[in-house]
Amino acid sequence: MAVKQSNTLRFSDGIRQDAGEIYHYGNVIVAGDVTGDFTLIADGYLLIKGAVKFAHLRAGGDLTVEGEMTNCHLVAGGKVIIRSLTGSDAHADGNLFVRGDVEKSRLDAGGQITVVGGEVRDGELFAARGLWVETVKCSAPRHTVLTAGWHFAERQKWAALSAEAKKDEAERQELVNYLGAKLTEIANKKLTGRQSPPQEVVERMRRLRIVTHHLEQINACLQKLESHSAEKAIIVCEKEIAVGVSVNLQRADATLTAPLTGIVSLFLADDANTISRKDEALLKREG
Repeated sequence: MAVKQSNTLRFSDGIRQDAGEIYHYGNVIVAGDVTGDFTLIADGYLLIKGAVKFAHLRAGGDLTVEGEMTNCHLVAGGKVIIRSLTGSDAHADGNLFVRGDVEKSRLDAGGQITVVGGEVRDGELFAARGLWVETVKCSAPRHTVLTAGWHFAERQKWAALSAEAKKDEAERQELVNYLGAKLTEIANKKLTGRQSPPQEVVERMRRLRIVTHHLEQINACLQKLESHSAEKAIIVCEKEIAVGVSVNLQRADATLTAPLTGIVSLFLADDANTISRKDEALLKREG
């Protein structure tokens, strides 16, 4: 049964629904389990005191699930607190905290990801500011990936913008070469001031202005993304990193602290020029 109090919608029991959407403009509190292939949306915070299976959760603010999550998808505009995840995706614009196991799941945070009281196995963790985990395992090489420096959405956006910038730059260079050759040809023909340049030249010049302006906008967006991820990133593993785990440090100032109990595939940012002593030992162990 659902009861509305002020801007908070409260469900005294769980929610079981096989399709559709439940939307509330404020906060939502569910006292029991949430089950079914449907979407639950709260503009404010979302609190679920039971387990969640197969559902899609969205919160404009913080999102908390006190039970286990299985085959779910969640997105929060604030921080996320979860007991454990299996076969699920979780995105938080803020920090993401898990108090149990993370198995076959993808976690993505604009802040920090912390996993305590459990292990990470066969999953992908992307965090803009840092990762703190206890035990990391995988059933096969690179089935578990830890990435610090960008969160997943930022990295996808950066990759798309970079590809677009590369395409625009190639077109801009082609236009510059074409116009340079045409203007030289016109000059050699001693075109008088009263004669207009060919229409094709005019159209190419117009296109050059458009492409140049678009390229400037893309570069401004790329700079904004890079400045947003300017804080130092760190990956800390307190107990164990198993054989086959991949670790990606996306910026030169990112650091890794981990015990040498397994072999780690370590990928550094292209501009990385410093590696801490522990990381250097880790690389030697890998080789």
